[in-house]
Amino acid sequence: MDILGQDRRPLVASGAALALANATAYSSIVIDPVVIAFAFLVWLPRVSARHTGYWAVWFGAVWLAFFSLLMTVSGSWAGLAFTVLNRKLNDYEMPIVILGDIARSAGFIIVIALIGVAVAIRTEERSRRGLLVLVGAAALFVPAAQLHFQTSWALDKHLAFGVWFASMAAGYGCLMARRWLARAVKIQPGVVASAGGSPCSAFWHSTGCWRRTPFTSGPTRPRSPLPSGKLRHAQTARSSPRRRNA
Repeated sequence: MDILGQDRRPLVASGAALALANATAYSSIVIDPVVIAFAFLVWLPRVSARHTGYWAVWFGAVWLAFFSLLMTVSGSWAGLAFTVLNRKLNDYEMPIVILGDIARSAGFIIVIALIGVAVAIRTEERSRRGLLVLVGAAALFVPAAQLHFQTSWALDKHLAFGVWFASMAAGYGCLMARRWLARAVKIQPGVVASAGGSPCSAFWHSTGCWRRTPFTSGPTRPRSPLPSGKLRHAQTARSSPRRRNA
């Protein structure tokens, strides 16, 4: 089964878009392996492993061709070598300082993502497990690179590449935690919402906020409903004032 049929344009466009992103921001290259592996794992359940590997290699080759073309045309190879491949900037920092910045910027999402990975390893099937492990581990790619270069320069911007993927694993972890909590206390989410709404409703009535509306300047009193016979009589009287006066 050919996942793309005879149309190669989506694959070519994806590789070109990734290459353009890398040529625009060299630091985004660190997340390219995750992008290609993500495509591989998404395709894998739908086609054979041979076809999946073929398209992943195709994707990587298209990306490399477009990236090389863009860097050559723009004359940016020297800039890539200076800032990424052979970095020689005097901005080195202690690892403890870098780890502290990482914890402040994305520590929470990293922890939740890794919890989601641990849950997926125990509960999910093989294909989904691999996908969740990949997106959860993506949160560690940029911290590892920053520790390798011994700098926290532009750390918050660089962390966004991995956090975008890690948020999927974090969301999965939160979802599973909610399900386990609901199962443990034998309570449904709707009951929780009602329990949370009851105090708000009590406060609303106790403070008299319901007596005011956005269209009135003073307090208003609720009108008691009329019985059906009196309501019909009142409507008839209002609709025919001349008959009532006569």
